[in-house]
Amino acid sequence: ETLWFHSIVPAIERKSKRDNVIPLSMATTTKKGEIITDVSIPTGQKIIISILTYNRLKSVWGDDADIWQPEHFID
Repeated sequence: ETLWFHSIVPAIERKSKRDNVIPLSMATTTKKGEIITDVSIPTGQKIIISILTYNRLKSVWGDDADIWQPEHFID
């Protein structure tokens, strides 16, 4: 629970070696009102993936995702 909640590595950084299209698990709406279902990543684009943010997503871990509870992994 501690390593999940307070990850040793807060984020992962990568650089795209080729053009990619990443599908989103849920559609999202941009500030302009467009609905998008994927993200285009051009060659050479730096990508930062936040482990800390992912580990606190209520849509993945439940409503108590932002609360440290060792019981999460006991069951």
